[in-house]
Amino acid sequence: MSGLLVYDAGGNMSAHVMRTDRPVFVANDAARGTDLEVRAAFEGHDAYFGTYTIDQATQTVTHHVVGASYPNWIGSDQIRHFKFDGSRLLLSTPSIVFDGQSLEYTLIWERIS
Repeated sequence: MSGLLVYDAGGNMSAHVMRTDRPVFVANDAARGTDLEVRAAFEGHDAYFGTYTIDQATQTVTHHVVGASYPNWIGSDQIRHFKFDGSRLLLSTPSIVFDGQSLEYTLIWERIS
């Protein structure tokens, strides 16, 4: 997995996570991917953006989603528990339904600048 998480001082955020082993489109044309290629591309990349607020008391950050690769998240609030470990930021989700299962995820983000 690879990704990028950005928070700015103006209260905006953007998150991207993707599998690094996604196959390329044989036609080398984004509009001409096969159904399998398009599905693999979609399933291998999650992204969303919007604004954020922080609640220090509960150690949560709420992402107020404006746009997302998963359209069901648009207009929603995505709450993440946060913890710092040196230059790393650990973000944990509450239960999220994926493939019929209720799962909790923890992503570890490394500061690069």
